[in-house]
Amino acid sequence: MLLNIKIRLIHNLIMSSINTNRSKIFFFLVALVLVLCTAMTGMLFLPGSWYISLYKPWWTPPSIVFPVVWTILYIIDIGVGSWVLVRGDAVLKGLWLMQLLFNGGWSYLVFGRHQLLFGLVDIILLWISLILFLMNVFHKKKVIFILFLPYVLWVTVALLLNFNLWQLN
Repeated sequence: MLLNIKIRLIHNLIMSSINTNRSKIFFFLVALVLVLCTAMTGMLFLPGSWYISLYKPWWTPPSIVFPVVWTILYIIDIGVGSWVLVRGDAVLKGLWLMQLLFNGGWSYLVFGRHQLLFGLVDIILLWISLILFLMNVFHKKKVIFILFLPYVLWVTVALLLNFNLWQLN
């Protein structure tokens, strides 16, 4: 009887560990797919000749910087998203999903539709969603807060660039 209880207990521990690992893998894959879908908008809607012809501020980063920085930020976003989907509350999940939506929307609006003003509104909403995300995650998981800081800084640069592009053109 006692041996049977121990075996059942060990079995339950092993199964819960397997289920936990499956859950983590599942949410990692969900985060991966969502971030890749967002990144795809940046590949579908490229700057092209329209963007090249725009007047730009003197401080515009070189073209090569954009894909490098965004690739790094998307990799970080996959990791953050995995954590948020596994351990985050509804507010964090909503804010994380919201920033993905605004991120993908910007490429469509600016490069796909050539709408600098709507792109500016979109990137302001992206920036606000990131700030709200940081405010909500700060007391819960400092590592996630720190990992997302470069993303917020880069979006701030992109926001200022978008604003200047709208003003100049």
